Amino acid sequence: MILPIPQALGVSPAIDVSDSASQPTEVSEPMWKETSLTRIIVNSTADWGRILFDDLNGTNSNGIRIRSVVDSGWLLGKESDEQIFAGRKIAWPDTEYDRVVARKGDMVAFFKGLGDFHPTVAYADLILEINLDLPRVYVWLMTGGNGTTSFEIVSQDKGGTIWRDIMVAT
Repeated sequence: MILPIPQALGVSPAIDVSDSASQPTEVSEPMWKETSLTRIIVNSTADWGRILFDDLNGTNSNGIRIRSVVDSGWLLGKESDEQIFAGRKIAWPDTEYDRVVARKGDMVAFFKGLGDFHPTVAYADLILEINLDLPRVYVWLMTGGNGTTSFEIVSQDKGGTIWRDIMVAT
């Protein structure tokens, strides 16, 4: 999912008014800037789901990453065997052709157990970082089992939804 330009997450790119065409090109490190406190809300009837703030290789080339986790938990439907994960470089299994490979990434995820389709709402309060050198950033959404999952990014400062998407799995 491609997210709006970084300004929607509360960060503004630096503006350089000099004539960049007359200057030599240098390879530099990406310019990362922290966002204000952001809440991720995952509302789901599926077995599991995750929003990955990373690329599939764990290199953050997608332009967004988790700086820190302030809080996480359940707003609805938590049962004793359910888990929530929020953090940097968390291991997760992926299928690559005919084999399972281990990947790591910055994510917010939940797991209720296979065949568990009761409604749940998980959240994580995060400080994100945005690569200001990119015109847009993207996240990976994943869900499993039958059910509907909505992923929402909410500004804690302004209280409004920055971005939302819904996935339906069968």
